[in-house]
Amino acid sequence: MINQQLSLRIPQPLYKRSIKKAKLYGFTSVQEYIKDVLRQDLYIPEKVHLSPKEKKNMIETIKKLHGSSKLRTTDEDLHKIREQIADEIEEELRVK
Repeated sequence: MINQQLSLRIPQPLYKRSIKKAKLYGFTSVQEYIKDVLRQDLYIPEKVHLSPKEKKNMIETIKKLHGSSKLRTTDEDLHKIREQIADEIEEELRVK
């Protein structure tokens, strides 16, 4: 895969928040953090090639696990929880 270079300008507040998030999540640079965010949003995985037996076993496992959790969490709930945790950690880092 050939990498393309990209230069972009973002507003100062967004850049400052990116710096904080990069540090919070352990990235060595803002660029690495932004690349990871893009990968998570845009990445299309290559096809996974499974044998018929592997595919059958995987489907059976998924059927067994489907609905086994009593807890129902929506994507919106997960997003709120992640933001709350990030804010709490960010606040802890600011205090030190």
